[in-house]
Amino acid sequence: EKARNGDSFEFYKTGEHYTIDGNLNESFWKNAEPLGGFRVDSDPKRFPMEKTEVYLAYSAKTLLVAFLCEEKMIEKLKKEIASDGLNAWKEDYCELQVFSRPETPYYSPFLQRLDYKNANNKARTQRHFTVTAAGAKQEGNIYKVGPHTSYITDDSWECEWQAAVSRLKGSYIIEMSIPWSEIGGFPQPGHDFKLGFIRHRSETVREISRFNWYSGENFQVESFDPAHFIQEHPIMFAPVVFHDDHAVIKRYVETTDPWKVKRTHTEYES
Repeated sequence: EKARNGDSFEFYKTGEHYTIDGNLNESFWKNAEPLGGFRVDSDPKRFPMEKTEVYLAYSAKTLLVAFLCEEKMIEKLKKEIASDGLNAWKEDYCELQVFSRPETPYYSPFLQRLDYKNANNKARTQRHFTVTAAGAKQEGNIYKVGPHTSYITDDSWECEWQAAVSRLKGSYIIEMSIPWSEIGGFPQPGHDFKLGFIRHRSETVREISRFNWYSGENFQVESFDPAHFIQEHPIMFAPVVFHDDHAVIKRYVETTDPWKVKRTHTEYES
């Protein structure tokens, strides 16, 4: 059942042959449901200057992701790519974040055991993948070394994945194909699997927009990065549940502060 306000989306398994070229000619892309509603700094009330949509699909071996990015200055981008190549617009990029953790029979908030290791002594998997508007790509491994320690981002980590960019009139498309073997394996029943989608812009406007929504005083989302936190927080990720031939992803939406103290006797607020 669809969640309210268009915050639940379905995407489907495919056996169709595909080519990662940024053109999205395959039938599974043409039939895919767009994941829209990006907001600046995750604030539900702040709309980005240019719209971003994400399309998802998957096969037995890979996760498939496509970003469709509106860009009015696309002709300027094309000219700078012609002169600077992959160095053009380096701060304009789309980012995919992946979190995968097998089911475990216990959870200890005190030990934060699940942050870095589950009951079977397997590390949970967290990665990020970025592709610039010019087509430069970067992958990274995000990990912990123990409880109550910050996440560490290792951008020297490398894996086999594909990405391509096509530039259209008024927009560009980033297409990605990432093997399940590089992101913790295909999620099994009980696995905690989440995705995060972010668009970074700098050339025409300084703006970071995200698929998930949050409005509160406890987190400043502008510079939000998984490596800045000791415990992963849900505003980074949208949970995904897999079924036989499709999956459901739900936007994380938080519009009230969960840590705000509500007192029956307001004279105690001071």
